[in-house]
Amino acid sequence: MVNRCAVLVPVFFSLLLISSGLGAATARLSSNEIFEYETVQLELSGPRDAPPDLTPLEQDFEVLGSSSQSSMQIVNGRIEVSENAVKLTIRPRRTGRIIVPSITFGDEQTQALSLKVNALDERTQGDIDQLAFFETQVSEERPYQSEAVFLTRRLFYAPEVQIYGSLPGIPDISGATVQPVSEPSSTYTLRDGQRYNVFVSEYVLFADQPGELSVPRVEVLARMQLPGSAQGRSLGIPIRSNELTLNVRSPPEGYPAGKPWLPARKVSVESDFDTQSTEVGMPLTFNLKVSVDAALASQVAPLNLAFPASIKSYPETPRLDDQLQSGSVLGTRTEVYALIPTQPGILTLPEVRLTWWDTQNETLRETSLAAREIEVLPNPEMTATANQSQVADTGGERQAPSPEATRSASPWTLDWLDVVLALLCLTLGIGWLMSTHPEWRRLSLIVRTKRSEDSTEARAFERVKATRDQAELLAALRAWLPMVSTTEDAHLACEQLAERTEAALYAKQAARPTQSPTVAELHEAALKLRIAWLRETRRARGNALPGLYAHTAKG
Repeated sequence: MVNRCAVLVPVFFSLLLISSGLGAATARLSSNEIFEYETVQLELSGPRDAPPDLTPLEQDFEVLGSSSQSSMQIVNGRIEVSENAVKLTIRPRRTGRIIVPSITFGDEQTQALSLKVNALDERTQGDIDQLAFFETQVSEERPYQSEAVFLTRRLFYAPEVQIYGSLPGIPDISGATVQPVSEPSSTYTLRDGQRYNVFVSEYVLFADQPGELSVPRVEVLARMQLPGSAQGRSLGIPIRSNELTLNVRSPPEGYPAGKPWLPARKVSVESDFDTQSTEVGMPLTFNLKVSVDAALASQVAPLNLAFPASIKSYPETPRLDDQLQSGSVLGTRTEVYALIPTQPGILTLPEVRLTWWDTQNETLRETSLAAREIEVLPNPEMTATANQSQVADTGGERQAPSPEATRSASPWTLDWLDVVLALLCLTLGIGWLMSTHPEWRRLSLIVRTKRSEDSTEARAFERVKATRDQAELLAALRAWLPMVSTTEDAHLACEQLAERTEAALYAKQAARPTQSPTVAELHEAALKLRIAWLRETRRARGNALPGLYAHTAKG
């Protein structure tokens, strides 16, 4: 029994030492001495449940790649040993003797390692700088706030140099808006007898606020055959651009307070609106286009035009367009308004003025579009009907009597000479009566005028009834409504429906009513209004005649 225990105790402690040794954190370098720009493999291992903390490596090394794996070992079917192995590709940030720091795996740490990094001689470094390099240019080193600055970045590399990995993209500049001007392009050039491939990227940036603005450097990896003392070594060498600093200026003190800040090379305002005249209720389209050179369309503030009270305006959502080309940016803001005149007369469209700062000549400028006048005429149907009524009242051609009128005439058959004599006598009698009694002449004029007005209103209402298109019906209503003015609620109801129809047709999407009035609803409202107007008109006519005769008796 004693001999058996004496054998098992050493075995137990041996297995314990094996388990402890397999779980310890370790570190190993693939090489203890390298050249500048070379990489080295760092292999780490530690407990499986404790990932390594690589933060201490960031000070002196770049981690270019990593891979990991886990292993498990069973001893005598009872003891499990887990291990976490990590392999890193690292590149030193400097030359000389560098210490690879201890890496922590949970409660365990690896040992520190020493790495010697040999610097390349000046000749070799100069040759590298000639084989691949960046050139970065900006159009303005002291731009104004929000001024367009063109950033051009060129990567030159000799044919024997291979660029690998991802190429630099849009620069991430804190405190600025950056947009690519065009797609990156490739070309070639000769410089000092050396042929280069050139990769060109161009961007435009707008500083958000005054002060210093840093354009960070970018980096690519280039594989090349090293000359000089490192001849024969093919390495992946980082090619870096220089970091730039822009001094962004505030808007000048002389810029008018309250005016939107707009720095640009050129600003223009134009409109293709050439309408000279229109009619009441007919919709017009008034568009304005503001073009800014070396600025974005979003930098142009809304125009906020103030139209006269005799017109209703419905602005559309502005259209913003930017055209970016090499060395230039052209922004265009287009504002479109649907206009509906509500009264006849001279309509004046407002003047447009834009204040801006000329960045090329360092001066304050103003661009304007002169006010425009439009003659608003009454509804054409109204004018045509009035002219016809005047012709009829002044002895124009009379229409032939209808068959119904002929059938309703007197059954007596008169000789044509008798008819002429009767008409002559009637005319002489009416003339004598009007010459001796002025009140009769006044009554005749009132009746004639009222008949003309009634005929005009009737034709306008017929147009309302016959129209089925919503936009045309709205124009017909706008021409008819002023003829049937009444104090009753029917007029207000019809006017409100017309306004809702205008909003549905011409207002912005957000301001449009959820449901537009139908053609049937508009027709019904117009019919109710006409009935109310006719009732009120007849009452007014019945009260007007007694006053006239009372005046006659008094004379």
